[in-house]
Amino acid sequence: MVARRKILNNATKKFFALFELRNFQIPKLSYMNKINWTLIFQLSIFGLIMAAATISLIPQIAEPFIWLVIFLFVAYVIAKKATGKFFLHGLLVSLVNSIWITAAHVLFASSYLTNHPQMQEMMANFPDLMRQHQRISMAIMGPFLGAAFGLIQGLFAFVASRLVKRGGNRPVTG
Repeated sequence: MVARRKILNNATKKFFALFELRNFQIPKLSYMNKINWTLIFQLSIFGLIMAAATISLIPQIAEPFIWLVIFLFVAYVIAKKATGKFFLHGLLVSLVNSIWITAAHVLFASSYLTNHPQMQEMMANFPDLMRQHQRISMAIMGPFLGAAFGLIQGLFAFVASRLVKRGGNRPVTG
């Protein structure tokens, strides 16, 4: 019994050693080195605020206009603060936003759906399985919507990078 346990422990250790990333480093020439993750997470706070606000505070009719203002502001900040890869920064901000928004809408689905009748009408046209499990359908659709809006946010950031003057000696690489 002890020998069997020892073999099992060794096999388990070897299995998890395959996934160990102790010495993992991004290659120096990788495009990921140009990503400003701090900026992305700071700008995604707007998504967190909107996630909480859209549950019951902001009416559905006003939501697109607020998002437009946020998209324009985020694009401006990315154009000013990022040193390159503007489109990718915008895409990643929206993907992180989609995590916040999807989580909030799934957690508070009953309140969200009560205050968003158009969403309920849209879900009424879904297949039976998705209609019966509204939280799951929100969780499935969230990342796809985040990616779609990420393309728009990335485009806004790219265009803003061409229009906004940056301070200092930062390179203009797209």
